[in-house]
Amino acid sequence: MLGSDTTQDVYFEALSEHKHASDVKPEFLQVPFDEELGYTVHEREGQIIAQKITQLHQNKIAYGKIAILLRAMTHTDEITDALQQYNIPYKVIDGKGFYELQEIIDLLNLFNVLHNRYRDFELAGVLRSTYFAIDDVTLTKLFLCKKACLWDAVQEADYAALGEQGVLLQRAADVLRALRMTASLMALPELFQQVWDKLAVPLSLSLQEHGRNKLANAEKLRVLAQQYSINNTQQGTLGGWLDYVQRLRLAEARETAANLPSEDVVQILTIHKSKGLQFPIVILPYLSDKNNQDTNECRYLPQIGFGIKSLDENGVLTSTAVLQQVKDVNKDLDLQERSRMLYVAMTRAEEHLILSGVLPSSSKEEEKTVREMSWFAALKSIFSKYFGQNTDEAPLTTQNEFQDSIVKNVVNNDLMGEVHEATLLMQPLPTYAANGQCYFTASALQTYLYCQRRYYYQQIMQLPELDAVTIGGEQLPAYVTGLIVHKALELYRGGNAEAAFATAVKEFAPGNLALQAQELFNKYINSDLYKQLPQKRERELHFKLATEKGLFLQGVIDCLGSEEDGSLTIVDYKTGAVPMDNEVKLGYAYQLALYKKAAEQMLEQTVNSAKLHFLQNLSVWELPASEHDYLAEALALCEEISSKGDESDFSCSTNGCTYCPYQYLCKKH
Repeated sequence: MLGSDTTQDVYFEALSEHKHASDVKPEFLQVPFDEELGYTVHEREGQIIAQKITQLHQNKIAYGKIAILLRAMTHTDEITDALQQYNIPYKVIDGKGFYELQEIIDLLNLFNVLHNRYRDFELAGVLRSTYFAIDDVTLTKLFLCKKACLWDAVQEADYAALGEQGVLLQRAADVLRALRMTASLMALPELFQQVWDKLAVPLSLSLQEHGRNKLANAEKLRVLAQQYSINNTQQGTLGGWLDYVQRLRLAEARETAANLPSEDVVQILTIHKSKGLQFPIVILPYLSDKNNQDTNECRYLPQIGFGIKSLDENGVLTSTAVLQQVKDVNKDLDLQERSRMLYVAMTRAEEHLILSGVLPSSSKEEEKTVREMSWFAALKSIFSKYFGQNTDEAPLTTQNEFQDSIVKNVVNNDLMGEVHEATLLMQPLPTYAANGQCYFTASALQTYLYCQRRYYYQQIMQLPELDAVTIGGEQLPAYVTGLIVHKALELYRGGNAEAAFATAVKEFAPGNLALQAQELFNKYINSDLYKQLPQKRERELHFKLATEKGLFLQGVIDCLGSEEDGSLTIVDYKTGAVPMDNEVKLGYAYQLALYKKAAEQMLEQTVNSAKLHFLQNLSVWELPASEHDYLAEALALCEEISSKGDESDFSCSTNGCTYCPYQYLCKKH
């Protein structure tokens, strides 16, 4: 097949053997195929391979000794479906990304909704999943309801009018509401347990196709979340974990799918991935597949030129001579690459090589050269002198003759062992007073000044906030509005404002109009106040400032501008309430003082002014240029907080209890 033309990139060259020659020849599985049976070629071939593996296993050959090598992952599902039907354990190496598996997407959608009920698209995915089975017609009706978000439409739906779907929807509303309350009160590992119990995750997944693999993947997600919680004791919240997972997905991190309880599994991987590996038994399926014809209307090769299709005398697009020449060269290069891949694949087998394919019924294949044939036809031609019992059509038994074994243990014991081991590592944390609070942000100091008890719940206990009550449910919570505006201003570079705002909404409140945030954003970027910002400026500048007492202050400066004289100007955006005239709000003063100190320390330049831009009325509040040392006061406040321990040490301010997100928990004394 390689040929002997030494002018080509690939040609036959004898190798020095390092193993004794074996009398064992490759085994050919010639797959019988009948279109009238309703199967595709790849589905039938998958069944033949599954039956062959079952036969090998009955002959005391472990599953772990078998590898299936594929040119590409295009038809992996046909193989895995067949293996599942015959109860053959397997694992796909570097198939679809772990975080893109449907069972993982369903769970991530659920946790996103529990964290932020305004995630309409994720909620739609949860409702359509196997856990709730809401159909598309019902979802469409819910989306057409004039509610602030899909969550409200689900909670306030007329269940009786929806018939059977109404029963399912009411259950979904009850379960999601209960889980959302749990998400506000429990740590990440306990939340996973509640989800597992409420949704019967092991049972739901194990009853599906490939249930064992899906359950193993779900359990792996649980273990990964548990490990994240252990390794991030300060930020191990649901929101922090979701942000972490989102970063992994955006970076296209390759997390492999979970292994089944035993490593005695058939491995499925690409030929490229198998380079450098060896397996006792290798199966090469789909060898009769051929590459698709090149139908491109234009091609380019430097040594030939640019070829296109042009209209002939009949008005039909026809390949020009240059285009045909380019395609011929590409075809030859492709044949050479296929030869390389075949060589790699066949040399992965240590003891036994099984070649599988379907032979055409016509005689046209015999008229082709070896290099033009499919892999299977070419190999059959080359090894024809060895054909005998190995070349007969593979016998095909029905699936009923292979009874699926009942899944008795739906819980992945090895993974549960990892969970148990991880749990043992989670020793009771020292009390807060023994450690002291070491990390502070400017916004956290403002919370402390507003209400110390709220600071305790938010910063120390790290309890997620319940949504604040809004009139008529038509507005997003204030903190979500702030996040959207800040993100949009970070993205906006003077070009497409709508695109910047849409991206921000998609991140924090997908599916919502966010009218208030849009009004604030548009009004600000079109104002004279925005136009006064320095032309040279940095956005979202992160900093961490260490103090002499071992405390750390960290934060993000919204805008740091460079003036013509080399000095710096700090601007921070505020979407909240505007202070009264001549009012000095300590929280704002502390924030700007910290930002000023951090910028000067990092950049070794002078900050001439530090301002707040209030977007509601386009006003400015500037850090007073006085002898008052706000920075020293802020540091003293951090030390005061660090010296406190129990909840009772943090006093409760009753001025804002009505709209406090922790009123369900606070004892108010």
